[in-house]
Amino acid sequence: MKFQYLILSLLVFLIFACNNTNSTDESTMNDSIEDETTNLSQNEINISPDGYATGRDILRIENVSVPKQSFKVDAAKGKTIEIKETGTSIVIPENAFVDATGNPVNGEVKIEFEEYHDVGDIIASGIPMQMTAPDGSTGYMQSAGMFDIQGSAGGKAIFIAEGKSVEVNLASKYNDTEYDFWSFDKKNKQWLNKGVSKAKDNVNKIKAKKYIAKNKSVKSPVKPYQFDKNKAVMEFDINLENFPELKEMNGVVWQYAGNDSKKDPLQNKWVFSNQWDSAEIEPFEDSNLFRLKLKSKNKEFITTVCPSQSGAEFQASMAEYSRKQKEYESNKVTIAEMKELAKNQADFIRSYSVEGFGIYNYDVMMKDEDNIPILADFDFGTMIPGIKKIAKVYMITGDRNVVVYPYSDWHKIRINPNTSTKMVAILPGNKYATINEKQFATLMDDIKASENRKYIFKMNFKDEVIASLDHLKKIIKSLS
Repeated sequence: MKFQYLILSLLVFLIFACNNTNSTDESTMNDSIEDETTNLSQNEINISPDGYATGRDILRIENVSVPKQSFKVDAAKGKTIEIKETGTSIVIPENAFVDATGNPVNGEVKIEFEEYHDVGDIIASGIPMQMTAPDGSTGYMQSAGMFDIQGSAGGKAIFIAEGKSVEVNLASKYNDTEYDFWSFDKKNKQWLNKGVSKAKDNVNKIKAKKYIAKNKSVKSPVKPYQFDKNKAVMEFDINLENFPELKEMNGVVWQYAGNDSKKDPLQNKWVFSNQWDSAEIEPFEDSNLFRLKLKSKNKEFITTVCPSQSGAEFQASMAEYSRKQKEYESNKVTIAEMKELAKNQADFIRSYSVEGFGIYNYDVMMKDEDNIPILADFDFGTMIPGIKKIAKVYMITGDRNVVVYPYSDWHKIRINPNTSTKMVAILPGNKYATINEKQFATLMDDIKASENRKYIFKMNFKDEVIASLDHLKKIIKSLS
């Protein structure tokens, strides 16, 4: 009966296909597409009651990957791992691991961790984001953060012991409330829903911002000036409430502190005999120098002065200056670190205690019921032999969602007419072809008219190689 069923499906498809016409000219195609409708076998949609099937394995891109971070942990003591670059932390309890036979693991273990936060990361991970729900509905996963955590000791896999768990506090850019926590079952190619996920504020980032705000106005201490017997001395009273830094200085004598003869009181004797009506003094920024302005009815004299000291008073001020300068330099470094943390770390954290190593995701399933189904084909604009069966097409919708379509899935492509869309195809040798958002928008009317029929996407071939994850992200950004 199974053989007869497959023959019937094939005949139905052939009749259906013959009644359709292409929405574009196929004469430029460098490879003819093989319709894959008959490949929708029972195995492809075999979903367990609690699983959301992906129908495929992880598809990684050669030589393009998210950096894998490796940490050494004493299994007996456990450890809290802080990843300052993103804000993620991993809390490992003591005696948390066993080997393949169930025996406790002692000594040093290696924890490897990858985290994925944007479209580029997800593409590089190769993790499938399209799935079919138990009720048969299809859609794609919109991620608020995803990670892969693995453990080993002496080159052999280890496991989280029964009754133990590892808490992963994953950095997240989003605080949406409708997300669930999922684990990926590699063996059965499906996502398993683990329950509700809630975001919380990244307290470390908040503390960093508060520290910056509190200390950003701290200025460098003023270095004391030693009395110079060759410089002019001026005596005048000032209100020390306006200059708190001078309160701590004993034996202060005001002296000329410049090299300009026109401003040197010793070269302008009349300054000492003139009747001045007012005197104004103000500090220069980050300096021990002050601007002195003397005014009378007909004259004005402006010069530069400093509060100088001598003897024990000067030595005491220098000691205090050294102490404050060290404190200031230390604070300056901390402020720089806090600024870097506040700039790079995510605003939110999503926490979950996992009981096994593997791939996990904070996601919501976005159903594609309103999307337009088409039988897609692609013209990559290159004659690379066998290109179609090797190419992987990534459809990016909005700024958060991406679905990969290998050759066997092109007949399953569904287009959301209400969302900005762009495409990247990874070709043999890591060359690529693209359709940017503006180009895709101009195609939408033709795509709508091709619902449930074959449509050929003519992509822009780039004769260069994707060399790194950063390069991939730059390409994706250029398509917006």
